[in-house]
Amino acid sequence: MIVGHVDVSYGNASIQGVTNQVDQFASWGATASNLTLDGIFFDQTPAGASNAEVEYLSQITQHAKNRQNLGKNFVSHFRLPSLISGGA
Repeated sequence: MIVGHVDVSYGNASIQGVTNQVDQFASWGATASNLTLDGIFFDQTPAGASNAEVEYLSQITQHAKNRQNLGKNFVSHFRLPSLISGGA
């Protein structure tokens, strides 16, 4: 499995910056099918479960799921199984 690494700085990285990185990884598969990644690894995710943290993680996860030319496997530090498995 090959995934793109996106550091979200414990929720301090802007959503726009995170989604731009996801889009860049997704663009690799549009260039050549053998460059399609299996998913995104969101590193250094927030450890809490405040409403703001859940919303942040939901937005970046949904963005990645909606990208073409990007696999739908997600690996992350956060403990929100519904976001990882396709629930959200």
